[in-house]
Amino acid sequence: MRMWLASHWTVRERAHWQAGEREMYRQLLDGSYANRAGWQWTIGSATGRPYGFSRWQVTKRAPALCDECPSRHSCPIEQWPDEPQLDEATHRVELRKGQNPPHEPLLPIIDASRSPEAVWITAESLGDSDPALTAHPDLPALFIFDTPLLRKLSLHPRRLAFLSECLADLALRREVHVGIGDPVELLRSINVAVTAAPVPGFRSRSVQISPAAVYPWPWLAPISDAPLSSFSAWRRALPSSLATASLRRQQRQKRRR
Repeated sequence: MRMWLASHWTVRERAHWQAGEREMYRQLLDGSYANRAGWQWTIGSATGRPYGFSRWQVTKRAPALCDECPSRHSCPIEQWPDEPQLDEATHRVELRKGQNPPHEPLLPIIDASRSPEAVWITAESLGDSDPALTAHPDLPALFIFDTPLLRKLSLHPRRLAFLSECLADLALRREVHVGIGDPVELLRSINVAVTAAPVPGFRSRSVQISPAAVYPWPWLAPISDAPLSSFSAWRRALPSSLATASLRRQQRQKRRR
C-alpha cells in the first residue's frame, strides 16, 4: 500500500515526492527511513521507469480494498496513469557501495580508555536485541526525545505514543531513563555505548557525543556492491542462504494470491 500511495501521489497526481514522503513519514508508526528509499524507487530515480498502477493491481493483490471502497463504482484509478515526462538528470547518481561507502561501522569501535556508563538508545534501537543493549546488559538505557528534531519532523502524536510504549515495555526488563532536549547537550558528558543507526542525523550527533563504544547496525543482509536499481540483481548477490530464503518468501506470497 505504501508503494501505491507513493505512485498515486507522484505518478498519477504529479505532486512532488518530497512533500508526500514527508507527510507519510510523519504519519508512520515505525518511522522507517526505508520509506524514503521506497518513494525514490517509485518515481524512477534508480531506473528511469516510474511505477504506475491501476485498479487491476489492487484487485489482484488486495481485493478487499476494492470491495470495501466507497468509490468502487466510479473508481478514480480504473485506468493506468499517463506516462510522466521526466527531466534529464543533471548529474549521475551512483547506486553502488563502491561509490557510496557506508558511514556506519562494520565492526565495533571501542575506546579502551573509557568504560560505558549507560547505553544510548535511539528510535531505531528500542528492542532487546539491539547490539549495544546486548553487549551491556547491566547498564541503564538512556533515550532522549530529541526536541530540535521533533520540531522539524512534526510527527503525529501516535508516533510519540508508540515510542513511549516501546520504552515502557523495555523498562519491564531493564533500567530505562528518558530525557527531553538536545541529545548532544544531555549526553556529551556521559560515556555511552550506542548502536550506529543508518539514519540522517545520527553521524553528526555521534561525533559530538563521542561514545565510548559504537556497535554496528545488525543488517539483515551484508552490505554488498550489488546494483540497487534492480532488486533481482541485488538478491543474486546475497549469500546463498539469504537468497534462498528471500526466494521462498516470494514463492509463498505468489501461492497465497
